[in-house]
Amino acid sequence: MKYKKGLIFMALGILLIISGLITNLVISINKEKKIEEKLITEIVDKHEQFAKDVKNFSDIKNNIFESVIGNLYNEYVTTDYDNWIEELDEYKEITDKVNKYKDYINDKCTDRLYTNREANNACNSFKLNLEGTINYYINDVEKFNSFIDEYNKTTDNKKELYELTYEYTDFNNDGDYVGKSK
Repeated sequence: MKYKKGLIFMALGILLIISGLITNLVISINKEKKIEEKLITEIVDKHEQFAKDVKNFSDIKNNIFESVIGNLYNEYVTTDYDNWIEELDEYKEITDKVNKYKDYINDKCTDRLYTNREANNACNSFKLNLEGTINYYINDVEKFNSFIDEYNKTTDNKKELYELTYEYTDFNNDGDYVGKSK
């Protein structure tokens, strides 16, 4: 009889331990799920602001193309150079603003896959748009600098090249530099 009571208590003890472990596992899974849901919401919200900044970049890029890159003629340098520099400064500011997301993207989106499709799409969009933004900016500044360099060969009134502080980037490491001229 004592032997049976011992077995019953031991079986109950094992059942309590197992139920405790299962409860702890379920609580832990729920806690991780809540943390991931919060992170997904943060990523989606951050992406909305990022998308607005990329749209602003695109608008300024179009303006740069129309007012600067599209008007690179020697006869305009003396009258328009200072305006071109101001517009390139504005272009750099919005590029810097978009580039500020780089650390966030590295932290939240690199080498991660979420259970939420919207978060994964936001991460992919972050990477692709950041890469394109930086590379398009570099292309445009290089076109401007190339023109100014050629202009300087034909005149005594030399103009400074625009300082380029970025390097081409392949943010998503796919071997394709979005926005880079070939």
